[in-house]
Parts: sequence; structure tokens; C-alpha cells
Amino acid sequence: LIDIFPNSTELTKYVHKRIAGIVKEFVPQCDKYEHIYEKYVSERELLYTSMGIHDSVSYNKRIKLEQFKIALGELRELLSEGEVCVESAWQQRVHNILQLLYPQYILCDREISFSGVDGNNKRPDFIMVDANGFIDVMEIKKPTVEILSRQPSYRNNYVPSREFSGTVQQIEKYIFCLTVLNREKDVFFRKLQERLPDGILPQVVNPKGILLLGRSENFNEQQTRDFELIRRQYKSIADIMTYDDLVQRFERIIQSLDNELE
Repeated sequence: LIDIFPNSTELTKYVHKRIAGIVKEFVPQCDKYEHIYEKYVSERELLYTSMGIHDSVSYNKRIKLEQFKIALGELRELLSEGEVCVESAWQQRVHNILQLLYPQYILCDREISFSGVDGNNKRPDFIMVDANGFIDVMEIKKPTVEILSRQPSYRNNYVPSREFSGTVQQIEKYIFCLTVLNREKDVFFRKLQERLPDGILPQVVNPKGILLLGRSENFNEQQTRDFELIRRQYKSIADIMTYDDLVQRFERIIQSLDNELE
């Protein structure tokens, strides 16, 4: 504890830094004292870390590692259940897992609808609002959804399946309807604001979509390449992933955290 206390050298360098910060506008050479102080403090921080005194970063990483391990285990359990789980319960459980990958969202609500340009109400699986109030949408389909045609069709290319194309069109329509929202706009925003912390106003500015569906573990090389080309063409959807993509992301995050904690 005593080793962590500021010593006389650090205090002197800090005084020089503060004085330099005041007069550097008139005497530019004073800039060097700020760098001297910052370098000295950085070196001391490195020393404390090597001594195991400042271990909060490591502690937080261990918590994060445990969270991802638990989430990956639950995801694998879900995938093993197959059709046993009803879709609404499935979506909620998968959404809880996905929150680890998208911590910027402070509200994810599946009970809010809004009016569409075709006169019908739209109800995405989840309306998501980030910490600045910006709205996005998320669609979660089951892993049984076929993504690509079973056989190469046009000029030996794998093309999107009808169900995949329909899901993409659905989420793009949600995004479009949000951008042109007029009728009942105030009611929609008010419902969201009631669920948000004070001071955060929901707003629509170039909303994005997140889509999870299907499996890709059995894709051959051409299918993998064609699927990547297909999902890159949907610029309004920020993330299109399969359940195998999701498993791989968790595995790589866990491996990275394990390496950092070794």
C-alpha cells in the first residue's frame, strides 16, 4: 500500500505538469513536462501491475470469460434441443445470450409494434435501443431455416433460399417503415421512452438490423464463399450470422481471454 502512494518525485513532476499546462500557450517548450509526468506515471503503473497490486483489469476479464463460457454452454444446449423449444421461448433465450455480443443496447423489447407503410402493424422480434437512444431491430429465427439452395443453380452458384430471402426482406421492410414512420410515431416513441432511463430520447437515424438464423457447419467451400457474398450485399443489415457463426465467435472470444489471462 505504501509503495502505491505518490512519492516526492511524482509530486514534483505533477506540479511541473500543472504549471506547464497553464503557461504552455505562451511558452510552447513547457509541453515536455506533461510528457515527462505521463511517462513517469505509466512506468509506475507497469510496475504495480507486475507486482499484482493493480489486478482489477484481470479480475474483470475473468468475470467476462466466465460469462462467455456460461453463454456458450447454454447456446450448445439450445442447439441440442432442436425443435423441442417453442419459437417465442427460443428467441428469448437466444436473445439473452446475444446481449453479451451487443452490450451497447440498453433496451431490447419484443412487445412494441409500429405502423407500416402498407397499413399493417409491424412487430419485429426485438426493438433495440442503444445508450444514445438510437433504434435498431433484431430478428431471430430457428437453426432449421435453410439459408442456401441445396444444389448450385444459376451458373453453378448457390443462391439464397426462399425462406432466407423472405426473412431478409422482412427485416429490410421493418427498417424502411421505421425511417418513414409518421402515423402513431409519438405513441411508439413514448412507449419506448417509458422503458428507458431518464434523459434518453428514442430516435430513428439510419437504423440497422441484426439477423440470426440457420446453420453453416456443413457448408462446403463454395457455399461458405457464396453465403459471405450474399450477406455482404445487404448494407442495411449490420450483422447476418448463422448459429455456427455465433458459436465460433464465442469460442474465439473465450480463447482470446484465456490467452490474455495466462
